[in-house]
Amino acid sequence: MQHAARISGVRKRITSLNSLLKSIQRRLDSIDHTLSAGLIHEQSTGDGGRDHENHKSSLKSS
Repeated sequence: MQHAARISGVRKRITSLNSLLKSIQRRLDSIDHTLSAGLIHEQSTGDGGRDHENHKSSLKSS
């Protein structure tokens, strides 16, 4: 009986760890997607992500 209980406990821990790993993978995928979208935006605008700085300086000089 102890053997079956131990196996059951191990299965629960494995299931829990698997769930945690899936959650971490989703977060990493989300971060990767966000970073990729930012890089694509920078490449398409050609400003290297600095367009907001140029906008601020043009407002100050007005």
